[in-house]
Amino acid sequence: MYREKINELYEWNKKKRKFPLLIKGARRVGKTFLVKEFLKNISENTVYINFGQDGIGYLDNDLEKKVENIGQLINLLSNKNNDHNIIVVLDNIENLENVKEIKEILENKNLSVILVTSRILEGELDFKVQVMNIFPLNYQEFLYAIDEKELADYLEKLDFESIDRESKKYINNLKKYIYIGGMPEVVENFARSKDYRLVRENQKNIIKVFIEDMEKQGTVLGDQLKTVWLNSIEQIQKENKEFDFRNIKIGTRLVEYEPIVEILKERGYVYKVNKALRPGIPMNAFQDILNFKLFPLDLGLISCLMNLDLSIILQGNEIFKIGNKVFEKQFVIQELSNTIGTQIYYWKENNAKYEIDFLVQFQAKVIPIKINLWDNKIDSSIRWFHRKFSNYSSVNITFERYKWQGWYTDIPVYMIGKIKNLIVNNK
Repeated sequence: MYREKINELYEWNKKKRKFPLLIKGARRVGKTFLVKEFLKNISENTVYINFGQDGIGYLDNDLEKKVENIGQLINLLSNKNNDHNIIVVLDNIENLENVKEIKEILENKNLSVILVTSRILEGELDFKVQVMNIFPLNYQEFLYAIDEKELADYLEKLDFESIDRESKKYINNLKKYIYIGGMPEVVENFARSKDYRLVRENQKNIIKVFIEDMEKQGTVLGDQLKTVWLNSIEQIQKENKEFDFRNIKIGTRLVEYEPIVEILKERGYVYKVNKALRPGIPMNAFQDILNFKLFPLDLGLISCLMNLDLSIILQGNEIFKIGNKVFEKQFVIQELSNTIGTQIYYWKENNAKYEIDFLVQFQAKVIPIKINLWDNKIDSSIRWFHRKFSNYSSVNITFERYKWQGWYTDIPVYMIGKIKNLIVNNK
């Protein structure tokens, strides 16, 4: 299964001086698969170590071994010091009682270390690391996985003529993607079986794994994590509303649940979209810390929890109108998170009449993005934003073909994952 993030691993490996690489993401998003594919495709001497529930598993030259404790592991790695370009992967480090036990490995200059986790945060390591976040498969990766290579290749090459010609196929596959989502095992099983019933079984199993993972944090914290996560799915269906903790419990204040939101965000279970007071560089200097929106991890898991019926895929484009257009917004936030890799914002006028769905900062540009699938005319919110804040070229997400319109650009919804390429190439 092709994952674009593997290219970031290759880039990391080219560096002469490598900081340890911390690969973060929710359970089941394909972190282990990614690093194992990377290890297969490089020539360096490699060691894969898995801190599983039943002990430390050690894979060297494709032979499975066991290590009794961290000290024995450190001795084993020290014996390889005479080798050059040793890459060590430490997987599932969240299972360590004290993650600082691996500090000696991180400090070893003869080792290039990749850390893989669904729970450990950057600050808990007490060591400078480079961070890579892993998300569910994006739309292009999904196309490759379900054997729509030609369509995926057109996107990769930005072959506008072919993309325009195949627009109906892109939309039909996008509807499948909304139902199936981007969790790797769900996509892989569907690609093999074409069985939508199996899709739902797989999704329910992943949701169970997520909830069990949250419950491991103890009764109080586990219940809070579960409640906020499930409530985020309910609240994204409401009309242009920020996340409101009072919907969880009357009288609840932000300060009580803000740490819960941060845990869910850092562990990859939600995307947190902060409100921007205005556009500006850097964007984090203009954020409203009291208002934000939460989006769950994956389209398919949302469609499962909402009991979305398979028949909706066959009913034209009605799927994009469900629940305050929840799926089109979720699709865009997933594509942007996979592509841009920086904090995403939204903007709303004080009277709430005008709203920009997303603001992203890329290089020295702030890009306003509005989803407008159903009206060929430019959205009034984009016009108002352009008058209020000049010199910001907007993106209008539509079903129409890609077209530069001067101060804004129409981008087909299924091409939004290529927004960075379009900006870099000035197309």
